[in-house]
Amino acid sequence: MNCIIILLLSFLSPAGKSLPTENETLDAEEHSNATLTWIHFAKTTTDRLHINLRIMELEKSIYQYDSRSRPEPYINDQFRGRLLCDLQLDGEGQLLCVLTDLRLNDTGWYQLFINGECHKKKYQLTVRGKQ
Repeated sequence: MNCIIILLLSFLSPAGKSLPTENETLDAEEHSNATLTWIHFAKTTTDRLHINLRIMELEKSIYQYDSRSRPEPYINDQFRGRLLCDLQLDGEGQLLCVLTDLRLNDTGWYQLFINGECHKKKYQLTVRGKQ
């Protein structure tokens, strides 16, 4: 299953069910910003919140948070200082992230996992040079 990032993502993952994958794209200009909001309507059944945002071309996590074992989020060096996520909104079923100063090498497919479950949408971010 694959998932990804953009301006608005919806998250609905009933336990034990696969959700269809939807592909969407986001085009942005280099050095611009992107506000990324994930809305998930299904509340987690545990008190643990684990978030893993991956860029598939690099095959690695760019953002990880675990409410039990990691008090401070892990942010990959390529995104450190540019990727900020507001975890306070989770109680309202939202996760808000801002990716600032977009770079050409931010281009790629992004995949989001919450508590081990993949978000149902797959997004491709394309960053183009300034004209």
